[in-house]
Amino acid sequence: MPLIHKDSKSTNRLVFPSQNDEDGNIALSERFLAYEQTLPPESQAPYNDKISGWYQKLLVAKQERTAAQSRRSIASQKIKQAEEDSKELLRQMWKTVTLHCYDVISEVTQWGFKMKQTTGNALMPQTRDERLATMTAYINKEQSRPEEERFAKPDLAEIITTRDALKAHVIAYQIADTQQRNYDEQCETLLESLSDYLQASAIDILARNFKMKLSTQLQNWGYEVSLKRRGKSSKSDETASINGTTTESSTNGSTNGSTNVAASAGGQTSANDNDGLMSTFTD
Repeated sequence: MPLIHKDSKSTNRLVFPSQNDEDGNIALSERFLAYEQTLPPESQAPYNDKISGWYQKLLVAKQERTAAQSRRSIASQKIKQAEEDSKELLRQMWKTVTLHCYDVISEVTQWGFKMKQTTGNALMPQTRDERLATMTAYINKEQSRPEEERFAKPDLAEIITTRDALKAHVIAYQIADTQQRNYDEQCETLLESLSDYLQASAIDILARNFKMKLSTQLQNWGYEVSLKRRGKSSKSDETASINGTTTESSTNGSTNGSTNVAASAGGQTSANDNDGLMSTFTD
């Protein structure tokens, strides 16, 4: 839910993007920084360098996350194709090996196939790991035999190529997936800091420029200032109020809390970062 600051003496309310609203906070940062650049240095907000730094880092992390998602998606498609190729090859391998070992079926284990002891049948591998293990054992066995004794079908070189491709695509997927998770975490951390200080800057601007009276001029910095809602709130639209600051509840009745003056949105802002901090709000 968006965070809301209300002035009891004003018909307006100041609405911040929620802390997990990545696009909303990025758009607000762009507007905020652009307008701040039009002001003389002595009139600029004290947290501009922090906001600018986190904003730039968030853009980079977001771009890297998108690239990792793309690499993961591509690797996933390649894995599917390589697995289909491996399944077809394994069917051919199974037929060739079981026919060769017809008299002593237990010998199929030399080529990586497993046996079901109760039935004496050679089993086809079912999982990706089993398929890779069977193909590797088959390759090792065939390479250990004289070339003239090796099975003609399926082609050994094709089996090696397919096995290596499947392994490479699985590794590429795992790397991309880990990178995406890392960038997700990085974006979340940067977004939290960015949201906190955009809110803190709004209160600082109100204090320095408007004597804490809520003004529509905050829209110059990109903040949303809108008319207060009128009429009684329903149970699903109740608000919780602390020191004149409220956050509206979601439709399921839950509420987002807020902190008073000099509290950071995460409750973890350092003493140095709190210098001059007028007020921030938590999601």
